[in-house]
Amino acid sequence: MAKNESVEFFLRFLRERFNAFRQALTLFLQMLALDDRTKKVETAKAVVARLDDLKRAMSTKDHPGWIATLEQKLQWYVKAVAAQPEAGLQVIQTILSVNSEIEKQTWDFAGSSANVAIDFAAIYQEYYRESRVPELFDELVKQLQEIVDSGEIDSLQAIKALEKLIVTIKRNARGDFFSTRGAWEFTQLFFKNYGLELLENAPGLKHVVKAVRKTMSELDLEFAQVHDQIRKRLTDVSKSDLPILQYKPLALPAPKDKPEDA
Repeated sequence: MAKNESVEFFLRFLRERFNAFRQALTLFLQMLALDDRTKKVETAKAVVARLDDLKRAMSTKDHPGWIATLEQKLQWYVKAVAAQPEAGLQVIQTILSVNSEIEKQTWDFAGSSANVAIDFAAIYQEYYRESRVPELFDELVKQLQEIVDSGEIDSLQAIKALEKLIVTIKRNARGDFFSTRGAWEFTQLFFKNYGLELLENAPGLKHVVKAVRKTMSELDLEFAQVHDQIRKRLTDVSKSDLPILQYKPLALPAPKDKPEDA
């Protein structure tokens, strides 16, 4: 496989910073053997600075675990060395505990990046949980249950159909992409075929049906926003051509009469 020049440049840059850190650490260890506390503190701070340079060269998720361990102990040492005689011993023990990891540290992101899969399900769940979709589904179920319990519907078949819709939403509203998307489209198709207008004909249901329409409208907007966020994430993650998810909302069932003012 041909080498990516940009990746090679980044790796050289990263290795230079790693080597600068190693040199600073070696100098600090040499200073620990001397009595000059000022030099010890100065060289400890220099190691922390080189670690910070190293961290800034990569994303947080790529930071090796030993960096945080060593950085925290060195920062503690700078503050504690004047008052705690054993501070030098403690920092040496920490360095020894991570030394094997430092010695084995390699920097090679080029070979592994091609094998890292994009987790579509995780991306979807992240934005789904942050959205109002779960809350709106709960609100819709509450409203539909109110219709069933109202006593305004004299059709046993209609009641059973609504009950089936309610349990379907409950079963799928917090599932994966296809479950939640399917629950929403099933709800829209249900009312497109059954007709909210029939429920509006019952005098005691006008207010709750109006609330159902409002909730469904908000759900449609929230789903559109979730899809937009997913599309943006995928664009950011991959700069190459990638099939972009497109969202085309189904038309909501039109009201029979002009809806009342909110």
